[in-house]
Amino acid sequence: MAKMLRWERAWGYFLQAFYTGRVHGGGYWKAKRPDHVQHYWKLVRLLKALGISVWLHKDLGESIDAFNRPFTIGGCWNSYGFKVSLLYRSYSILSHEAAHAADYLLNGTRRTSECELVASGAGYLLDCAHMGIRSPGPAVSYAKRQGATSEELSRLEEYILRVFNEMNTLLSDQ
Repeated sequence: MAKMLRWERAWGYFLQAFYTGRVHGGGYWKAKRPDHVQHYWKLVRLLKALGISVWLHKDLGESIDAFNRPFTIGGCWNSYGFKVSLLYRSYSILSHEAAHAADYLLNGTRRTSECELVASGAGYLLDCAHMGIRSPGPAVSYAKRQGATSEELSRLEEYILRVFNEMNTLLSDQ
């Protein structure tokens, strides 16, 4: 039996966490923590090559989730200005916002819950593919807070993998 690729194992963890609500552990599951800075700037260069600017801000404000609970915004994709805004340098948040950009460029999802599900899933896979396997808990929790459902995940599963594959191919070519 062939060994599973890192992102394939991560996708299994994501699906399990989303459907069952059970999440195993936190943080990265590899003994050696990867170089976040190097991967962060590689993704920034890729976005720049696609005509998307990345900006850091002191405050992005708050928003309301699907259950009317407030939360602090860590990152934001703006399709009008082709701009990603971040609260701080984070590969995980940047990969999530890059997934929003890829979804937009592929003319994908439209509803907020679908957009967040695609960005959470594809961003998590990109993060795991380049940084090592980590708990899917934060990505799954965020998608569910935005109203994502099991039915949407079943319907969008292939598309989430397509968005990830597009981003991963571009990032691997850098």
